Amino acid sequence: MGGAGHRTNTNWRAWLRVALCYNFWLARRKAMETRRYLVSGRVQGVGFRLFTQREANKLGVTGFVRNLADGRVEVVAKGSREQLAQLRASLEKGPSFSSVTGVAEETAELRSNRADGFHVA
Repeated sequence: MGGAGHRTNTNWRAWLRVALCYNFWLARRKAMETRRYLVSGRVQGVGFRLFTQREANKLGVTGFVRNLADGRVEVVAKGSREQLAQLRASLEKGPSFSSVTGVAEETAELRSNRADGFHVA
């Protein structure tokens, strides 16, 4: 009799654990944001895209970075608010040979079938 009650209690705990993990996962997914950054200054030809990719990968951010025809660099990144704040701080600093004069930020949508990692486009 004690064994059956113990199994029921164990099953209940297992289901509770699964429910809590699912709720945590769901909350994290909802907390993800996508931002578009336009970086101005001397940011092309100085390793800025590779720098951005390395920083984004360190932070666990997904998205892409690319050069624009007007001399700016575009970064579209998806992550938590904290991850994106850290990425923006890195973009404002840039690699050693760059000279960042501005970082414009706006809400964006990541329209890519590449949902894994951060890519140089």
